Amino acid sequence: MDSYRQQYYHLLHCMAKATSAMDKGDLIQAREVLIQAQQEAESRVLNELPEES
Repeated sequence: MDSYRQQYYHLLHCMAKATSAMDKGDLIQAREVLIQAQQEAESRVLNELPEES
């Protein structure tokens, strides 16, 4: 499975966790899950950028 597909499924999983937390009324947990997903996505993008010479 290519990395873009893995990232997509990981983000879907995080969104599902956040939605579940929101449905339970736990907005703090939902926010934490989304922030963590955003940080992981940013980190992956930065790691995949080509090195400048």
